[in-house]
Order: sequence, then C-alpha cells, then structure tokens
Amino acid sequence: MNEDGMVGAGWHVEGGTQGGVTLGKLATVWDGEVCGVRVALEDAPSNANVLILSDSQAGIAAVKKAGCTRKARTNDLKVVLMDIKERQARLGPNAVSFGWVRAHNELFGNEETDRLAKTATQLYPEDLQIIEGGLKQAWRMIREEERRVKGAGMGRVVK
Repeated sequence: MNEDGMVGAGWHVEGGTQGGVTLGKLATVWDGEVCGVRVALEDAPSNANVLILSDSQAGIAAVKKAGCTRKARTNDLKVVLMDIKERQARLGPNAVSFGWVRAHNELFGNEETDRLAKTATQLYPEDLQIIEGGLKQAWRMIREEERRVKGAGMGRVVK
C-alpha cells in the first residue's frame, strides 16, 4: 500500500513472467498478497509442481485455512483454491507448496515482486475491486476521522 492508500500486487515466476496489478483503495494489503498468489499460479507452468514463496505469513495462512475449511471470502481466494485443487487432481497432493521468506532479504524474486507491487500502486486500477476487507478498512478510517472532530467520542450530547 502506498501513502495514498492504493494497494498493489506483484508476482515473479522464475524463468517466466512477472508483473504488477493495482487493486485500488478499497482493498487491504492482505488482498494484494492473495491476488499476487492468484496471478503467479495462473502464470506458472500447469504441468509442473509449484513452490509459492511469499513474505506474507498472513497470506499463506489464509490460503491454507481456506483450503482446509473450504471457505473463501474473496474472489481471488476462490480462484486460488480452484487452481490448487485442479493442479492436485492432475499432479498429486504436492502440486502446490508454500514457503515463507523474510521480506527485504535481497532474494531477487522477492525484491522484484515488491518493486512491481509498489509500481502498480501508482496506476489507476483497470478493474476496480471492492473487497469486504477493504470496505471494513474504509469505514474504520471514516470513523477514526469522525472521532478526531472535537467532541466526537466524548460521550452523549445532551440537549
């Protein structure tokens, strides 16, 4: 997320494609992480096992939890789960693996992905996504701004 609140996602497929996409202001950083996983899976070879490396433990945990519970709350997460299920049906249970890497550790793919996501936040989204987490975040920011107004949150106003 940049200073203006724009969220971007980036991906880098070793020996393949890379890129970034803007999700807009009504998305969370978590949404950007899951979107990056989705696009990386789409771009990865369909006939080989895939290792997804991410510096977001929350993103990895969300995908794993949704896979266990079969409950995905966002469109990107639903697509990720369908892709993993299809790959496992073709290639076996180890078709997709996840690994966590520390952010900013000078690992080329991670640094490149981060750069691409940051660059994407400067673009206007082609397909504006309104995501539940982003809406909650937007309402939270509105409430915080309202509380900054003198007297807000100081109790009931009596006439």
